[in-house]
Amino acid sequence: MEGSYGIKGDKKFEEKKHKSQRECVKHQVIEDFVQYLAKQSQVTYRSSLNNFFRFLGVEPQSYLQSGRDFNKDVMDYALSIKASPPKSQRTWLSAIKGFFQHYDIVLKPSLWDTIRKRNHITNHSLTEDFVPSGEDLRKLLMSDLLSVCFCP
Repeated sequence: MEGSYGIKGDKKFEEKKHKSQRECVKHQVIEDFVQYLAKQSQVTYRSSLNNFFRFLGVEPQSYLQSGRDFNKDVMDYALSIKASPPKSQRTWLSAIKGFFQHYDIVLKPSLWDTIRKRNHITNHSLTEDFVPSGEDLRKLLMSDLLSVCFCP
């Protein structure tokens, strides 16, 4: 399909690709932290940390020496992501926690408990996988829903 979004060589696809590469800026303090992680973890943690620093409006390079209240910064960020899915919050906050640990910055131990309680962060996802029974599949195949989903 000529000109459709998402095909390599398509102008919109290439613009989005370059934009996303620019948005995930590599800062040395972040790179020093993520360098020993698995490839996909590097991408996830880098993105999480870039979002954290963007939220704070500070450059990662100068943040560690800024004299800011790190506990307050983490709490403010946690409150800003409260509406996000619990597992996403857990991932983003794990990146931040690991970053501080990497640089030997000790945050209040009660901070993480407070965030988990306040944001209702659990180990459970918001959605549950459902394996349909044979009867469920039969009902689906017999319903008009299937024709609505797959017919042009």
